[in-house]
Amino acid sequence: MVVIAGLARKRHPIVAVQDVCPLCHREAVRVGVMDKRAFDVFWIPVIPLGSSKKFVCLMCGGEQKVRALVPPPGPEIPPAELRSRFADLMARQGAPPSPPSAAPSSGTPPPSPPPIHPR
Repeated sequence: MVVIAGLARKRHPIVAVQDVCPLCHREAVRVGVMDKRAFDVFWIPVIPLGSSKKFVCLMCGGEQKVRALVPPPGPEIPPAELRSRFADLMARQGAPPSPPSAAPSSGTPPPSPPPIHPR
């Protein structure tokens, strides 16, 4: 019997702000993310191993651990733009992006389910 086990990390963007990065000292968008780690068996998370909160600079990719994801004063970035910028950063770092928490609204209703045939 073969058991495939490993460690998984999911990164969820929470908030984004435009301010000065303390690592590269440039004006940049920084994304507040929550990293969740878990032990998984057959790619299913079984045992949670903890989480951490960080701000990630989209210019340099530097990470700064924080205790709470309270954004510093500055303009907030709209959620749709945040998701696209975060996906670009994850692609540059070689990590698969986490799925967005809510699908962006395109103004059209979702497709209706197929009709049920009457008896």
